[in-house]
Amino acid sequence: MTLKISDTPPAGRLCKHCGLVKPSTDFGLYSQEPDGRRRTCKSCMAEYMKLRRSTEAGKAENITNWKRSKARAHLRVGNIEQAQKLVPDLSTL
Repeated sequence: MTLKISDTPPAGRLCKHCGLVKPSTDFGLYSQEPDGRRRTCKSCMAEYMKLRRSTEAGKAENITNWKRSKARAHLRVGNIEQAQKLVPDLSTL
């Protein structure tokens, strides 16, 4: 799916997090929305992600995601043994 870029300046959007009306360019791209933009502005999303990563659950999720990413990289080059050391159940990749 490709997003069409309009020739006219984008209209303002209401951020669902901070409640401010900001230009559409302040919202990240998201293909699931009808207009192709997120409903939370980039600055609010960055603040949310920073807070999320500072929690223990967020740190654990980051480690898990890193291990899965490294395992997929090992699989791309055919190093199955190294991938299994990182993620024992390769069917979850």
